[in-house]
Amino acid sequence: MLIKYLLLAAFVQILWALTPSASNIVIQEISVELFIAIRWTISGLIFLFAALSFKKKIDWSPKMLPKYFLLGVSGYGLSSIGALYGLKIGGVVNFALLSSVNPIVVAFMSILLLKEKVDRKYWIAAPLCVFGLVIMVMGKYELSGASVAISSALLILMCYFFESLPFVFSKKFSSKQSLIGYMAILQLSAAIFMWGAQIAHFKQFSELASLSLRGLGAMIFVSVVACVICYALLYWLLRFIDGHRLAIFDGIHAIFAALYGVWLFNESFNLLMVLGGGLLITSLYLANSPSKKNLSKTVPVEAI
Repeated sequence: MLIKYLLLAAFVQILWALTPSASNIVIQEISVELFIAIRWTISGLIFLFAALSFKKKIDWSPKMLPKYFLLGVSGYGLSSIGALYGLKIGGVVNFALLSSVNPIVVAFMSILLLKEKVDRKYWIAAPLCVFGLVIMVMGKYELSGASVAISSALLILMCYFFESLPFVFSKKFSSKQSLIGYMAILQLSAAIFMWGAQIAHFKQFSELASLSLRGLGAMIFVSVVACVICYALLYWLLRFIDGHRLAIFDGIHAIFAALYGVWLFNESFNLLMVLGGGLLITSLYLANSPSKKNLSKTVPVEAI
């Protein structure tokens, strides 16, 4: 029975791996900031509709809303700015390989903010991850120069730092909020913030007229398939697959996302980038592989 869930987990990551390529198509046609506003509006409204339809718990209290707003702005707004500008500057392959850093960042933030205890293998995986990151930057430097290599890496690291916050703090709010309600409020908070920035500063609304059918399809894919369906499936799979085992599938995501970048955009890469990406994926495996002391199952905030 477990094999079908493992196959589904692999399929989710292969499908999800199209997200950097789809996002790259969109930001070639419209501005990053406008795309972020639309993206979180669509996915946030879907989560809100689902929460209301299934009568899931939603915390609208005035005391908690400012906290949710700040988490949404940072975890979805600022993280998306880092991700998309890192993607725009460095390309899909570079972004895909660097995405393997994400689980290590989440683990570090969990240790820092929640005082979680981790297996000693994490302290082997973390330096290996940093080493892989440095090699990746060196490889990108050979292809594109120092400014592109360093700026894209820093933006992507910024993305995963901010993105980890909603995930890490979801445990603290689990008694007050269903997962769907939590996602709805945070994503809509990011959307409200970005629309406010559009009205006050960016004023990029006219760009929507230049969005092609290809760009519109890519935007719908990111907003609905990637940000809602794949995310929901990932949390549902936590019912059947241990969290540390599920996290290892992120390696599949990185590999296929890079392959899509080569296939769809003819992007180039070199041996150093492959080696650095390999080290990042290895660190991911080390950090999430089960130990004899701790084989406990990770449980989502609330099953979708």
